[in-house]
Amino acid sequence: MATDGKSYLGICYADNHLFYAVHLPEQGNDIQRIGSIDFNFDIDAALSTGAPSEVEVLKKSIQDLKAEFSAGSIQMLYPAEHECWTVVPRAVYEDSSERETHIGILMHGSERSNIEISWHQLANTDNKLLLLRDTTVTPGLSALSNELGNIQFPSDFEIAQEWQVHTKNKSAFLMVHCQNHIITVTSSIMGNLRGCTWFEYEDPEDLPYLWNLYAAHTPWMNGIHDKIFVFGLYAKSAAEQLTTYWSHHGDLVFPDSLSATHVQAEEETYGFPLESAYPAIILSLQHEVL
Repeated sequence: MATDGKSYLGICYADNHLFYAVHLPEQGNDIQRIGSIDFNFDIDAALSTGAPSEVEVLKKSIQDLKAEFSAGSIQMLYPAEHECWTVVPRAVYEDSSERETHIGILMHGSERSNIEISWHQLANTDNKLLLLRDTTVTPGLSALSNELGNIQFPSDFEIAQEWQVHTKNKSAFLMVHCQNHIITVTSSIMGNLRGCTWFEYEDPEDLPYLWNLYAAHTPWMNGIHDKIFVFGLYAKSAAEQLTTYWSHHGDLVFPDSLSATHVQAEEETYGFPLESAYPAIILSLQHEVL
């Protein structure tokens, strides 16, 4: 067991399942524990509404994990559907008045004091990725942050950046996170973020239409990639609908084994699809992303 708060705890969730991974940085690619906790409520709904009893159960579970593994740092994946991702040209991000006008349009109805903003570098240096969050729409996450002061909430597209550092990968690859009713897509090239987007769906049979619809505005979705990593609780069912769209654009990879994830762990088989815990595994590594 880790001591002195030196282990890293990575967390993601889907439906009523919370997935976690624990990593000791001095152990290289060895993961101390990969696990799952099931609840009798939908986690995203609890975090969105801030339901006190359910958030308290989540907080207690994370605190128990933190104590059991002496975790000194926690990273929990932020729900993409509560974020705004947009690519901003240089003329906008270098002009303060243009920036604020842009933010006001995108976050119409949100008080400026409640909006968190961050900028991320892109492969095309004439643009930047702007990430916007309204802190009032996720009261459950705010409650966790207040109670667990050492917790951070990285965005879905940052999984790709962590992966690049973890594997020293400088190729072109696509990452597709498949959750219930939401798909996130991230493209990286030569060690740089090329673009990212997310979209919602109601029926898996709608995915081919929606993929083509979004790809028409973001052509990199159908660009050539060396690898296409497909993960999440609904990875296999989404792939059934979209494999024909991906097969001509790169080799399809499901991180459903330790070797596919480029980590080692004492347990090699799990009672849940390992690709569901993939974000938690990568976040537990907590590399310094430049």
